[in-house]
Amino acid sequence: MASNHEFYQLLEENRVTFTSNNRLWRYELKKRYHLLKENEASFSARSKGRRSIRLRARKILVLVFARLGFDVFLLCAMAPCNKLAQVETETLIQDLRRWWEGVEHPDRLAVAAQEIFRDYPDILELLAIPESRQRPRKKQKRTNGIRKTNIAISTSDIIPVNQTQHITAVPQVSSSNPNPAAAQEQRVLETSRTKRIDNPAEGSEEVLENASLQGITEVFNRYMCDAIRHIMVDGESKAAIAMVFPGWVGPVQCLISLDICTKDVEHLAHTLFDAKVQWAEDMLHVSLDNGFSMIIPNSEATLKGVSKENIAKVFSPEIYEAISECPVHKREIEEGKSVTECVSMLFEGDRAIINLSLGLEAGIGLQKKLYN
Repeated sequence: MASNHEFYQLLEENRVTFTSNNRLWRYELKKRYHLLKENEASFSARSKGRRSIRLRARKILVLVFARLGFDVFLLCAMAPCNKLAQVETETLIQDLRRWWEGVEHPDRLAVAAQEIFRDYPDILELLAIPESRQRPRKKQKRTNGIRKTNIAISTSDIIPVNQTQHITAVPQVSSSNPNPAAAQEQRVLETSRTKRIDNPAEGSEEVLENASLQGITEVFNRYMCDAIRHIMVDGESKAAIAMVFPGWVGPVQCLISLDICTKDVEHLAHTLFDAKVQWAEDMLHVSLDNGFSMIIPNSEATLKGVSKENIAKVFSPEIYEAISECPVHKREIEEGKSVTECVSMLFEGDRAIINLSLGLEAGIGLQKKLYN
């Protein structure tokens, strides 16, 4: 459509600005941030026509963020509200996805994102407005100290090399672990490994394996679609993803496990946990950006503790929302924790499994997309 064609041209111009040290985006982003912050009272104070334009513009920004991530959202946020309000949504997402996959992604976009997370720490919460919701949502409670990442290493026999920062080391969890969430998560992981579908003592539980390649494109960004291991099942290529819906009552309602390709293990460990990991002589070497390092002489180890900013770097807003619905994460927020253990990375040799604890309703929605 003509209006969208003009909008797409504008996005390409915005993308090009990030190939140079152009700072004009900050001015427009500040205005879009205030748009996201508007509540029912401030919208009501505007004229009917202006209110309609701003609500429509905000709906477009939320939609783009939910489907395509923060980078494309930022490029769209540089467009004026009246331009955003004119955009037709019928083919918007597929058009933008096709365009974004075919162009270079400027490195300065990532730098800009970090500045935005620093200057507007609640922007991810503001962008998490459900698409079906027409009225502005009220500001949610913010968590404290989101910048500091604390990592829990779940293993035994840890040999610390540099005690510059305290990192919690806990025993490998089991069904007897006093932490009910950790204990249940361990049971769920064992379920996914043994493919147990029904246990009369614990109730019925559902295990799904090997998602469709088409399905993962609806849930994960292009990088993660490539990072998840592909396997052949009955002559058909599938994504090595498992989902478990426990049959027993507990804080873990849904667990999704992603089998990560070897080539992407180090990058994802660093992006999620700010940790450099490397296997040498059957020992896992873990080094953090602040200088802390340790050696784990086990064949298996788990990293836990991820900030919402790091989740946004790797996963789609839909995944973040699914994690937010998990009772474990809700309890973490109530306790004032700055990172969540709903995202973990299990290392087995030079391979890794990323586990995500999700809310039940969101998990069911993802299941329908992944196993279509």
